[in-house]
Amino acid sequence: MRTYMIYLLLTGKRLLRQLPYFLAGLAVMVLLVGMAAFSASKVLYGETSLKKIEVGVVLPEDDALSEKITKMIASLDSVESLCDFSYLEHDEAFQKMKSGELQAVFEVPSGMARGILDGTNQPATIWFPDESGLEGAVFRELAESGSSMLGTSQAAIYAANECLNIQGVPEQISVSEQDLNRIFLKYAMNREALFRKKTVSAAGNVSTAVFYGISGIVFLMILTGIPAAPFLAPQTEALEQGLRRIGIRRWYPLFCKCLCMTLF
Repeated sequence: MRTYMIYLLLTGKRLLRQLPYFLAGLAVMVLLVGMAAFSASKVLYGETSLKKIEVGVVLPEDDALSEKITKMIASLDSVESLCDFSYLEHDEAFQKMKSGELQAVFEVPSGMARGILDGTNQPATIWFPDESGLEGAVFRELAESGSSMLGTSQAAIYAANECLNIQGVPEQISVSEQDLNRIFLKYAMNREALFRKKTVSAAGNVSTAVFYGISGIVFLMILTGIPAAPFLAPQTEALEQGLRRIGIRRWYPLFCKCLCMTLF
């Protein structure tokens, strides 16, 4: 028994002598992991990530209805979260797009809102720079999606008008158009109702401080195990034979190493 205790004490002294090397190795590992995490964050959330899309809007001077509809669309959560609209004069908007301050220019024609309602369909014009980048590509997709939605609603209105003309009740066309416009606008403007907010916490039932404290301890234990690998390495065959001669079994050296590592 005395031999076992002496070997345990010797193992502890050996660990104390190697403790500075453990700490130095731990510091190096923390530095390397920190640099890797910083580099990954720069790649994932740095300059390559999508920023808010700066869009210049050129409104007609004599069309208050088109201005109201444009501002109403810009205030939607689904649009506002991605785009920043600036209401500018024609020349100023194109100058800013040329200088790179804007990713697109949305030019609203006079009477566009009335054209949507009565079917004349005066199209708005969206201008992109030659090299629009990621933001321009996203806004292009948004514009095409809105155009597709508008085309679907207009097709329904035209089909309803044709059906009413065939049935011989053209006086119902205005009522039908109002009803269909209201239905499609309700679906377009109420898209936020299709989404639900759910907060997910990685900490679970514990507090944030406790969660990060536990994570830090586990992280340090993992990193400490790397520089401690030489200390936990298997014994040489000659040393094992010598230990067996003095009565120490083969499993005991590893037990002493693990016990000392746990205590320290």
